[in-house]
Amino acid sequence: MPEVEVRVPKEDEDMSEFTDVMMEAWDGMPESEVIPSHVFEASRETGNVLGAYMDGELVGLAYQIPDMEEEGVIHSHAVGVASEHAGEGIGEQIKRGQRQHAVEKGFDTVEWTYDPLLGMNANLNIGKLGGKVSEYREDVYDSDNETTAGETPADRFVVEWDLESDHVQQTLEGEDRNYEPETVLSAEGPQLDLENSVVQYLDGEYELGDVPEGTVAVQIPRDRSKAEEAGTEQEWRYATREAFQTLFDEGFEVVGFRTPGEDYDSNTYILER
Repeated sequence: MPEVEVRVPKEDEDMSEFTDVMMEAWDGMPESEVIPSHVFEASRETGNVLGAYMDGELVGLAYQIPDMEEEGVIHSHAVGVASEHAGEGIGEQIKRGQRQHAVEKGFDTVEWTYDPLLGMNANLNIGKLGGKVSEYREDVYDSDNETTAGETPADRFVVEWDLESDHVQQTLEGEDRNYEPETVLSAEGPQLDLENSVVQYLDGEYELGDVPEGTVAVQIPRDRSKAEEAGTEQEWRYATREAFQTLFDEGFEVVGFRTPGEDYDSNTYILER
């Protein structure tokens, strides 16, 4: 993992570079949706933008907004890495730097959203950072949004990162927990495996049957793009929506994430009450 310095940009640094990195990180984003350099400049003054620097070069950013309704909470609006450095672990370093900055400024929680079908994001947000989830939002972006429009609704998890909790501390230090969950939704490659799931397709919609008492697991495809190619992406959206919303209503929350390996054959969310 390359060594990266995460900090508030200095007064003499060109804030247009942040706009350039954002456009590169979100390739295809309409220009109207990219944060302009003058907003980044204002955010530098208020400490709401962080840059990730490698050998003096800006390679990533975090843009955040303090919550005016909830004390001690920051909304993390955007974290991105220049495409040439994708996959190098810089995103995790940015989030760790964001955490340190927030704690130093007296904040105790950072929240952000992401698509629950994206295993790479889940592995970082839940598996490596220790975020938890108990809120599910349906179809967050309207159909006219060029970067999110499509047949599959743009549902999102809301991650709550309790910055100094034991759970977060232990996760950041690499401590692992052994779970013995009952799987309520199973994957078979890019396909739903409803024969081995508590979630069933009945009368034209997905329904979660009896909710298990203990720890539960919800699987998603190893690769969402494979599900898209197989024409099952919408099925995954509606089946996981039913599973997560019902489980959240029953008092469960996402506390862990496992990638395929010896114990788990698919990307797997772990939920506890």
